[in-house]
Amino acid sequence: MIYLNQYAGPLFRELVDDLVQEFGPGELYTGHVEEIERKISPDIKLISSPGQNTAGNLARILSWLRYCTFVFFKISNKRGGGNLFIVSNPPILPWLGYLFHKLWGWKYVVLVYDIYPEMLINFSGFSSSGPVARAWYFLNRLAFENAEAVITIGKYMARTLDRMYDSNKTCARETVVIPNWADPDIIRPIQKSKNPFAKKYAQLDCLTILYSGTIGIKHNISAMLQAAIKLNRNINDVHFIFIGRGDGFNSISKVIEMNKLENTTLLPFLPENQLVFSLASGDIAVIALENAGQGVYVPSKTYYALAAGSAILALCDQENELADIVKSYHCGLTVQSDDIEGFIAALHRFRDDRQFLDTCRQNARIAAETLFSRRNCTQIYKQILRKINFGEERRDI
Repeated sequence: MIYLNQYAGPLFRELVDDLVQEFGPGELYTGHVEEIERKISPDIKLISSPGQNTAGNLARILSWLRYCTFVFFKISNKRGGGNLFIVSNPPILPWLGYLFHKLWGWKYVVLVYDIYPEMLINFSGFSSSGPVARAWYFLNRLAFENAEAVITIGKYMARTLDRMYDSNKTCARETVVIPNWADPDIIRPIQKSKNPFAKKYAQLDCLTILYSGTIGIKHNISAMLQAAIKLNRNINDVHFIFIGRGDGFNSISKVIEMNKLENTTLLPFLPENQLVFSLASGDIAVIALENAGQGVYVPSKTYYALAAGSAILALCDQENELADIVKSYHCGLTVQSDDIEGFIAALHRFRDDRQFLDTCRQNARIAAETLFSRRNCTQIYKQILRKINFGEERRDI
């Protein structure tokens, strides 16, 4: 089986690790191979491919085209046919699956992490009725309706896809929902007194409010930053930590410097081997889902926060996967993205009612272990692929 994902983060590599155990050796075409630090299965052959470029929209699109062109010429040499596991990263990649299917009879499944062109329409003012959008919808429809299965990571995303495309024409008969996860054996709670990250950044006696992930147009975390400004020097046992990269990183840096925020720390993305410690330092994990992102994507950082045993402070509306998780598993609080006073009130609730905080943290970890674990979620992938006879079952001699 060939796996296509321009940026294969830890979660997707875990999935491929588990699938090759079931279906035999495979090839993973991905960029940024040098960033893959954790050991992966020897049954996975890494094919270094053009990586993402997030310096701007033009650079991003060009990197998509470079990756797809590279993959096309590499795989076109394998004209005997086979199975492709395609991630919507880049979002034009499913079109390539349709092309290989029509030219050489390849079978393919599509895993949709983000729905395009909705992402561009909702966040960048891209016209939904222009010729580019119409062509995009047409090509997506061809790709999805000819896939053996279309998989996505949330029920609201599945509804969006089912509205956009005739999912009844897929072999799966419906869009399959399999949530993301974090491996609870790797990402886990760690007492601050035993956590080198918490010690290094003086978090032992603080209530730590953590945002860890991309800081971009999809992530409105201004309420967290404004709360840090309002609480600066007024409450000395609450500390805000931002860890990430993206368009908003420099803006946060300027705000911290301009307001002399002693209660705020800003750090770039950390190496993967430090992730378990940084995530576990957060008593409260802030996760943002803009209204424009509802039904279009699900923040994967949600599952890492659950596994780390952090209470969730969700910046979002009420009709989405993030709000459903917080409500269903009683693991935190939800406030609107622009509700600064609501954000501060939530912090006071966590700070002043430690029993409530501890209960949220315990519930988060239970949800990660019982529902959003690597074993549970990847098992569903295996069941789906077996059901559609996608690949030979592995037989070790």
